[in-house]
Amino acid sequence: MNVSQIGFASPYVPAINDMAIKFLAETGITTVARSEVTDTFDNYGQGDLDPDAVFELGLAADHPDAQALVLSCTDMRSVEIIARLEAAVGKPMITSNQAIMFQARQLIGIGDAAPGFGRLLEME
Repeated sequence: MNVSQIGFASPYVPAINDMAIKFLAETGITTVARSEVTDTFDNYGQGDLDPDAVFELGLAADHPDAQALVLSCTDMRSVEIIARLEAAVGKPMITSNQAIMFQARQLIGIGDAAPGFGRLLEME
């Protein structure tokens, strides 16, 4: 997607987010804004965030310099708000589950667009 600056959001504790942001920086991705929850969730709590809470978490990570938003957590209900958040901020969203699906589709040779799941999966 030719993205080098992102807004980053997740339901993880700040120490975990710090590690993820550091990893992204080592690959050339700069995090220009971040958003995280103030509560500490167990594995079930992350999935219990309702879609509106996930939308607000993503929205809070937006920044004028961010070329895309990254929502990190495979259990978070981000698939339900991808189109809504992309429309609200006018830029692509990349979620953990999208990235996994994108890579899996590449590995097995599926190149057709998958509309309805964000710009990443709409690319051929």
